[in-house]
Amino acid sequence: MHWILYVVYGIPIGLFSFLIGYLLVRDRKRNRIKQNIQCNGVDTTAVITKARSRSGGAGCLNITLEITYRTETGEEVRNQADAVINAMDTANYQPGKTVALRYLKSDPLKVILDIPHPLRR
Repeated sequence: MHWILYVVYGIPIGLFSFLIGYLLVRDRKRNRIKQNIQCNGVDTTAVITKARSRSGGAGCLNITLEITYRTETGEEVRNQADAVINAMDTANYQPGKTVALRYLKSDPLKVILDIPHPLRR
């Protein structure tokens, strides 16, 4: 009978532990990619082709921009990138506007938008 309790309590604890571990590994991987782009990236300017926004709270918006930019080799790249902006700055992130970005030379689809975070001053 005790083994049933071990199973009943063990499965949720195991799943929770796996989830926490997965999130930590995923965040570490994303941070390494971001640092690599910041250190070894190439600066360019992209044209916004489409913009979608979601509420971010505290006067901020989470946006997904569809962008087009050219690499150093002249290749045109279409991509998406996420950012957090001040709700008052939405006019700056409309289709046809430009945005500065940095991409990884070895993989031009990995980008960081050069948009200051609205809560950091």
